[in-house]
Amino acid sequence: PHHLRFTLNLSSSLSRLKRTLEKRMTKSSIKCKPSQTITGINYFVSRSKMYRFDKESNEWKERGTGDLKLLKSLKTGQVRVLMRREKTHKICANHLVVKGMELKAMMGSDKSWLYQTVADYSEGEARPETLSVRFANPEHAQEFKAKFEEAMETNSKVLEKGKEADKLAEEVSALKLDKEGLEVKDRKVGEQDKQENDKN
Repeated sequence: PHHLRFTLNLSSSLSRLKRTLEKRMTKSSIKCKPSQTITGINYFVSRSKMYRFDKESNEWKERGTGDLKLLKSLKTGQVRVLMRREKTHKICANHLVVKGMELKAMMGSDKSWLYQTVADYSEGEARPETLSVRFANPEHAQEFKAKFEEAMETNSKVLEKGKEADKLAEEVSALKLDKEGLEVKDRKVGEQDKQENDKN
C-alpha cells in the first residue's frame, strides 16, 4: 500500500510539473508572436546583440543586448527597428527600414547581418550608422531578414501614398471658393462655365 501511494503521488507530481512546463512554454511562444502595444504593432521580436562600427577606432563596438523589434506605427503605418538594452532599457537602435537598406551576411556566421542606416535616432539626433545584429540561431536570423524586407516594401508603399496625398493636397489648395462659386485659380474653367450659363 505504501509503495502504491508513493507511485501515485509521484505520478501526480510529474503530471503537475508537465502542465506547468507546458504553460510556461505556451507563454514564452506567445511573446514571439505579433502583438500590439500603445504605440504600434510588433510583428517581429527576438533577443539579439547589436554592434556598431566605429570609424575612428576602425573596430566593432557592442551597442547592447536585448529584444530587437520591428515596430509598425499605429499612427503612420511605417515600420522601424527598435531595440532597448535589457538591463537599462536604454534605446540602442531606432531607425526606419527604408528602400536601399541591404542586409549582408557577416563572414563566417549564419546568425548575423550587417547593414547601414542613414538616420539612427538612438542617441537623440539622426546619425548614419553601420550596424551588425547577431541572433541566437540561424532560424531567427532568416525570419528577421524576411520581415525586414517586408517592412521595406511596407514603408515604400506608405511613402508613395504620402506623395499621392501631398499631390492631392496641392490640387485642392489650387481651388478657392469665392462669391461666384468654386473655380480654378487660372480661371479658365470658371470662365467657360460662365459663358455656358450666359447662353442658357
